[in-house]
Amino acid sequence: MWENSREFERIGFLMAKNRKLLVDKFKEVLGSQTSKSFTFAEGKQALDDWLFSHFGNAITDDKLRCLFTPAMIHQESQAEPKYDYIRMLDINKSRHSGP
Repeated sequence: MWENSREFERIGFLMAKNRKLLVDKFKEVLGSQTSKSFTFAEGKQALDDWLFSHFGNAITDDKLRCLFTPAMIHQESQAEPKYDYIRMLDINKSRHSGP
């Protein structure tokens, strides 16, 4: 399982370390929305350059979905899943930052 890999750990650590930068990237992609929710395509767009600079083309769409899944927002009628980027960053911060 990829979630137990060194690559997954490194992504989580780097997300915790670069939290402010990633918040700004999500805000840029989402525009002036006050909502913290994003679709897979928006999340991929927000993280694409950042992930490429650290991992090249190694991070596939399946790996991104795995990364986004813990931050999924459960809604009654949603055609496409939505995710909360603040929750995603908080999860990584709590997992990978010091005590």
